[in-house]
Amino acid sequence: MTNKKLLAGMSAMVLAFVFGLVLAGCASAPTNPGGGGGSANGTVQAAAVNAAAAEQLAADINAIKPGSAEVSGSTVTIVGGFVEIRNGLTVPESVTLEVTAGGSALGLRDSLLTVNGTVNAGSTHIRLEDNASWATINGSGTINLTSKGRLLSVDGNENVVARKLTVDGVTLVGLPDNDQPVVEIGNGGAFILKSGAITGNTVNSEGAGGGGVGVWEGGLFTMQGGAISGNSANGSRASEGGGVTVNKGTFTMEGGEISGNTSKGGQFALGGGVFVGSESVFTMKGGTISGNSAISNEKTIGGGVSVNDGGATFIMEGGTIYGSSAEGGNANTVSKNGAVFEVWGTAKWGTGGTYTKGGASQSGGSDIGTTSDTLIAVPAK
Repeated sequence: MTNKKLLAGMSAMVLAFVFGLVLAGCASAPTNPGGGGGSANGTVQAAAVNAAAAEQLAADINAIKPGSAEVSGSTVTIVGGFVEIRNGLTVPESVTLEVTAGGSALGLRDSLLTVNGTVNAGSTHIRLEDNASWATINGSGTINLTSKGRLLSVDGNENVVARKLTVDGVTLVGLPDNDQPVVEIGNGGAFILKSGAITGNTVNSEGAGGGGVGVWEGGLFTMQGGAISGNSANGSRASEGGGVTVNKGTFTMEGGEISGNTSKGGQFALGGGVFVGSESVFTMKGGTISGNSAISNEKTIGGGVSVNDGGATFIMEGGTIYGSSAEGGNANTVSKNGAVFEVWGTAKWGTGGTYTKGGASQSGGSDIGTTSDTLIAVPAK
């Protein structure tokens, strides 16, 4: 019995010793000896951080009555109600905000919406509140349109005649099959694009217009930077303005680029980049219009810009329009007997500075005229 007890005791001591070595080894071993464990831990930690940020965003939204939000992982969904933002709201990086359910909306009232993550929104589900006079959407993230229609629109109403919406840094993405521009402005509304992009939208209809931006009667669009690119107007009969259509409105381009847009029509296509319509004024003070296309089975007018009729005015005080002879792939192009810069209305150089059409330079004040040459305007200092 004594020997059995002694052996049992020694066995217990050995097991304890080995177990202790195992624990010590676990404590002292590197967290990621083979590269897999650390990556998994990092993924778990990142998911936890994103979930916590989503929980905070949902809490911020739920504090704004009568709106309500639910959380699933790093996604926050507004499940009902009109969430009126007065004191600002931030969508953090790696967090997705869904504003897609019927009846859900973000109303901006003289406040700031910061989007560093992703927002998915149905048509008009993000809008200026009726009594708002201004709002700003900024950040480094993306807002995606999820249903046919416009993503953002600005116009006056009976409460506030003149209203302004500013976008700075955010990318606005439309739909590959849509029936309206991504952004629409009219009736006393003003839209300022400081930086960011308006992209990825195609308007399909019999007579399509404004693939990216539509500026209608009484609307004002000011482009200080950023890009209007990768949009299309596809008309079974006709198309006007693959990137921008201005009709009885005003567009001022101070910087940025209008590029890679397409106007495509069965019978005719106007303004691959920009279409300036009746009673409209487009003033170019800087920036670049390049790499746009007008494509038609019968006739085109203006791969880069089309100035439509006697009531349309284009004034070039600065910036560059790449013509068909410029920089190969960066050139505006036309298919079927068109010009890169087509003028049916009024197109003039500014009154100061140096202007170049093709290889010839001149002073300001004269007509530009229809051309396929590169247009360069350098305003006077």
